[in-house]
Amino acid sequence: MEFTTMADDRQQPDTDDTQSDETAPDDTEGHQMLADPNSARHLARVRQQEVDRGARERQNRKDARGR
Repeated sequence: MEFTTMADDRQQPDTDDTQSDETAPDDTEGHQMLADPNSARHLARVRQQEVDRGARERQNRKDARGR
């Protein structure tokens, strides 16, 4: 199998008639979790908690320096 370099330097395999396309329908690369609204909400909630926690920590450090 030969590879060609694209403009963004990612390597893509050349198309080959002998290559099997068996894995294409099942190749979701982990994106199946985003189809579940409960999982997506949970991930968004966890990420927002991390952002809020970081903002509080930065504000606390800023307040401590100001004293």
